Amino acid sequence: MKVQVTASVATSLLEILFSGVIFGWPSLQFALEQEGYFSNLCANKSVSNSSGHDVPVTCDQSDAHFNLIFTLTTSTQLILSFPNGFILDRLGTWVFRGIANTLYSSGMIMMATSSPETSYILYPAVIFMGVSGLALLTSNFQLANFSQSFKGLIITFMNGMFDSSAVVFLIIKILYESGFSIQSSFLVLTGISVLLGLRTFLLMPRKLIPFMPPANLKFGWEELFYLLRKRRSQRMVGRSQSSSREEVLSEENEDEREEEQINRETLTFRDCLKTGIFWTNLFHYVIGQFRIVFFIGTFLQWIKAFDEANNISRLTNIFGALLLCGFAFAPLNGILIDSVTKYFRKNVADHKNVCLRATFASMTVTSFLLIVLSITATLQSALPSFVLLVLARAFVYSGNSAFVSLNFPVQHLGKLYGLTNAIAGLFGLIQFALFRVAQTVDPEFHYINVSFLIASCLTLVHPIFLLRAVFVRS
Repeated sequence: MKVQVTASVATSLLEILFSGVIFGWPSLQFALEQEGYFSNLCANKSVSNSSGHDVPVTCDQSDAHFNLIFTLTTSTQLILSFPNGFILDRLGTWVFRGIANTLYSSGMIMMATSSPETSYILYPAVIFMGVSGLALLTSNFQLANFSQSFKGLIITFMNGMFDSSAVVFLIIKILYESGFSIQSSFLVLTGISVLLGLRTFLLMPRKLIPFMPPANLKFGWEELFYLLRKRRSQRMVGRSQSSSREEVLSEENEDEREEEQINRETLTFRDCLKTGIFWTNLFHYVIGQFRIVFFIGTFLQWIKAFDEANNISRLTNIFGALLLCGFAFAPLNGILIDSVTKYFRKNVADHKNVCLRATFASMTVTSFLLIVLSITATLQSALPSFVLLVLARAFVYSGNSAFVSLNFPVQHLGKLYGLTNAIAGLFGLIQFALFRVAQTVDPEFHYINVSFLIASCLTLVHPIFLLRAVFVRS
């Protein structure tokens, strides 16, 4: 089983690298603008550049469509993560991932067949990619159960790879500027998505991996072959074959009873919702998520407000390259969580208390990163804002995942993680309205960034409540 576990975790990281592509939206938007998507909405559809060539232009109407696509995608993927959590918990991994893989490939095919004349196809295409990408990430979190000592590190590293997948759209932008069409790039991604979809049945469990997996756990290709043998035995006629079938069924029932015993927890889903720290974490995550997606969704407009036009492409490339570093930054949160856990485990017997201390450290650092990011964005400091955005983004998403997985029962992971994302997604819909306001009264986003600074300071409420919970349990 060790080889299979290694293969599952390794390929999950490769899959996740293609799952969060939506966060590379500024790079793709730049290429789509150059290709002329939504340019028909502008009074002047093209202008001559310094070389005498006609290039498409953008206007408030086209900018609004690009921002709306990103807003709807990031919000929809979070809102649907709540029902997705129920599907994962009830129907299992194979069914859940089968739906996600289908949506992901469909989105890629739509992008591969799109053109400036069919610009509106971007809406369903990008939404399909965003929703399915987060679903695939969620389905891979359970693999961390195979390593209890490094569970926080594995989960945060997965989130980091999800952050780094923004580099996919940067590569598409660079290839486009080198003469490779956007449609050809997405055709290649379609093929990759189909290949990665095969790991659903070869390297993932049919149902869910228990919090403490038994040594003889069958999953992936072993479980697939097991089910095929079971079906073959059921078709056999005769007493000996019937006896063999009963043994197979008995073995399966024994495994299910063992898994049920391992997953039994004292807290119900309703009990989890009654805990105060769940709601303070939700507030913390909503503010952090909104700060991140607003920065990414308005990136080009923010840069255009204070930088020269001929520098936009270079800054977009720098920002996209820094987003790739998410895989390196997110594990810092995991290392922090695991280090605090290891330190206090020696002297604190209460496992729940240890988890609270670890997440307190993580959430405190996250709040300060959001505060400093808002300060640099207000001062229109581009490069420091890029670095802080990548750091804050890594801590916001990985911190929320780690908080839910460490402080609540595993059988409620999908529902609780989905609920926090869904509520954050609903608040994220405000982004488009805020963007439209900024276009008319605050084009440099000064007052908006000051508002984000105040909101980021308020996120310190969550670490305070966690510290209070630590003292209550001490």
